[in-house]
Amino acid sequence: EKNDFIIPKILQWSQDQREIEEWGKRKEELYRKLGESIGISILDGIKNFLNTLHNNKIPCVIGTSTERKNLDLAFSQLNIGHFFEGAICSDDVSKGKPNPEVFLKAAQKIKQKPEDCVVLEDSTGGIEAAKAGGMKAVGLLTTQKESELIACGADCVIPNPKALNISLLHSLFFN
Repeated sequence: EKNDFIIPKILQWSQDQREIEEWGKRKEELYRKLGESIGISILDGIKNFLNTLHNNKIPCVIGTSTERKNLDLAFSQLNIGHFFEGAICSDDVSKGKPNPEVFLKAAQKIKQKPEDCVVLEDSTGGIEAAKAGGMKAVGLLTTQKESELIACGADCVIPNPKALNISLLHSLFFN
């Protein structure tokens, strides 16, 4: 979800558009300051999976509801930017998840049809966006329950990124 949804609807901080923009900017600044001071973590198994995809020439692109500055910080700290053909961030879309715009633009960036793409997501809004875009959706258990991810359309749910492999991706299309 984008800040223009999170701040008024989820956090209920304000309904005033000017205040929403100011709170959103401040929220993102605080995120980056925290990221700079304590570091940004990466889920165990993600780097190995990205390396596998890279070695198998499977193109990857980030589709995220965060600002590009946040993504740049994560890429520089984690040294993973080279695994991606690019990124579609909140700056690049007019509608946040569960609207599929972010993932559809990501598919365009790597010149793939949506039905040939797999989205790895840990949120119900992200799963809904992937499915609304005609993509396969792999749910990742982080903050949501398996039943919630399945209920919103996940094609499968995995406990952590260590369970990711090429065979799993293949099975989404050929089972």
